[in-house]
Amino acid sequence: MSYFEDPTLDNPFWRFSLDRYTRPGVATTCLEMQERVGIDVNLLLFAFWLGQEERRVTHDLVALDAVAEWHETVVRPLRHARVARRPASGQHEDPIRSAIKLLELQAEQIEQALLYRHAKNLATVTGSEAHTDMMHNAQRLIPALAVEGDALRRLASLCL
Repeated sequence: MSYFEDPTLDNPFWRFSLDRYTRPGVATTCLEMQERVGIDVNLLLFAFWLGQEERRVTHDLVALDAVAEWHETVVRPLRHARVARRPASGQHEDPIRSAIKLLELQAEQIEQALLYRHAKNLATVTGSEAHTDMMHNAQRLIPALAVEGDALRRLASLCL
């Protein structure tokens, strides 16, 4: 079976992400970090989900390179296309932009399914506390977050 065949789209990680992303302040903070340091929000949510599961990432994840490639070649271009079609003030939503937005969400769900699929193969150890594990995982998976310490701590607290 190839890497991209048969991902489980509706999984515990996807449901975690949907729940956390709708909490007050989470989406805004995630999108601000995405703009400031270029993080992959799906990877951040994955780090938090693993931490919530009391799992701590113990090594760099070369196996996630294919997921990063999916993000760069599919998710990010869809996001750019959607943003480029943002309606001017006072204009109605563009049906093409709406279709792109739906494709972007589906591409993100596939990315999360690919991440979830890797979760069972990760070398992790049981951590001591969910918040600590969430922070550790986020910094391990996304080194650019080192400059986002305060925002990352607040976000991890919102996602508990």
